[in-house]
Amino acid sequence: MIIHVESSRNSRFYNNSLYRDYIFDFSKLSEYFAYDYRDIESYKKRMNDIEELYDDNLRGGLVEILHEYNLEHGAGSQTLENIRMLGESGTAVIIGGQQPGLFTGPVFMIYKIISVLKLSSFISEKTGIKVVPCFWNASDDSSIGQVDSIGIITGILEKIKIDTSSIRKNTRFSSIYLERKKYIEVLQSLEGLIPETDFIDEWLGLLRDSTDDKYRDPEGKNRINLPGLFSNIILKLFAEYGIVMVDPSDKRLKRMGVGFLKVDMEKYSSIAKTVNSRGDKLEKAGYHAQLNTKTNTLNHFFNVEGIREKVECLQGLRYRVGDKIFSGKELISLADSDPGLISWNVAMRPVVQDRIFPVMATVCGPGEVSYFAQISGVYDLTDTRLPVIYPRFSATIIEKKISRIIERFESMDELAGTSREEILKKSLKDSISVDDLADSLEKKLEGVLKNFEKEVSCAGISTGSSFDRIKRNIKKEVQVLKGKIYSELKKKDQWARDALDRFYLNLFPDGRLQEREINFFYYANRYGIGIMEGLYDSFKPFDFEHKLLYLNQDGKNEKNG
Repeated sequence: MIIHVESSRNSRFYNNSLYRDYIFDFSKLSEYFAYDYRDIESYKKRMNDIEELYDDNLRGGLVEILHEYNLEHGAGSQTLENIRMLGESGTAVIIGGQQPGLFTGPVFMIYKIISVLKLSSFISEKTGIKVVPCFWNASDDSSIGQVDSIGIITGILEKIKIDTSSIRKNTRFSSIYLERKKYIEVLQSLEGLIPETDFIDEWLGLLRDSTDDKYRDPEGKNRINLPGLFSNIILKLFAEYGIVMVDPSDKRLKRMGVGFLKVDMEKYSSIAKTVNSRGDKLEKAGYHAQLNTKTNTLNHFFNVEGIREKVECLQGLRYRVGDKIFSGKELISLADSDPGLISWNVAMRPVVQDRIFPVMATVCGPGEVSYFAQISGVYDLTDTRLPVIYPRFSATIIEKKISRIIERFESMDELAGTSREEILKKSLKDSISVDDLADSLEKKLEGVLKNFEKEVSCAGISTGSSFDRIKRNIKKEVQVLKGKIYSELKKKDQWARDALDRFYLNLFPDGRLQEREINFFYYANRYGIGIMEGLYDSFKPFDFEHKLLYLNQDGKNEKNG
């Protein structure tokens, strides 16, 4: 599919002022980052730093872990080749990550993966450096409310949720197994809400295949692991591009990062002060603080029966996890004996990731860029170097039905930057003043009639009550005309209201960006999974403005009419 691409600098598309300045005025924020993501030389310099600092002995273990996981979840030959290449010295990684959303979650997830893939190819082509595209499937996270629904448009923003009532609060995603029938119920709800098109069997088949019973839980029950399902779908969608999925819940990966627990125990207070002082500095500069780190907790969690528990620091080098208290030695011994118990918070996880993997660049959305502005000091405290922080592509899909609405109103940027009521008021303010025009018409007709009556009278001709009757009829017909005009204006007003409702629903559902609410398969149903190729081709490396993607077909193709 060919997609017409335009760019927008409208602030509404950039989430927050820090992210907008990161893209358009990097000098204001450069002190918080190690490299200038806009300069190809930064990637070469980062590669030199990797060769100097990275432990190549980790590569063999990474290849084994990633090959096993990706093969189990349906990886294609290109992914497996990329994993093999990662074992070679001099190979770098470009990585992005996100929580494993239901059936891929909002479409920005797709944009982030495309960003990883496109940047990897671009850097490899321009520098000759071997680059492997990876995606960190955040299976250690535990915010189930952020991943349990799929958003589509049905005349309203519809959120179809999977039943997670059996899941305890703060359960790690890696420990979440839901009955297969619950996923099937979501698919059935989805199928019942969207129109049946020529493409429905294609994408539904892909999702049904991904919920096949081969993805059973360790107990052999017909239940599906949420992160595993996510990896399977992503590997299918991007099979030809070779994305490599990373599951941080793997105990062998955690073993590689278990040493950071001791570092955290020694430096947690300094880490908190660094993060919070950076936040204060950003706020003074007119930005926002993304993090407010507590000074009495570690930057590690411990898994207690599947629940992520914070580690509270007590006096006397003791630590509380849930309702139990440990000494430092006991906690380290516990993690050493079973690394699967630990996971890292937002301040520590990127540091561990960038020590385990030879990361050249991390692809980030608005919130993540803000995080890194605060946690970059943590890298210095842990003798790690911050990689290039590359802003992901962001986009808004504009279907033909919406394009036609835009043409009837203002430019896209004016619509995006203005409220519905302001646009409506502006679109109708130039409408004719019916009362004034009708009064003017009536006066003009009465004037003509009066002159005619005068001429007839001067000629000595008697007309009786004829002129009075005509005057009454003029008033009557002008009133009828006014009614018809008002009726048409009412129709125009209603069309404008309905059109603007459709515009804002499709582009800013619930007042949020489309990319953060609508699921990829909503568009796959209308245009086919082949729309992925069009999205991939629409994004150009080192072009950071928000993209408006105008689709070149209506995308209905509905069966039976």
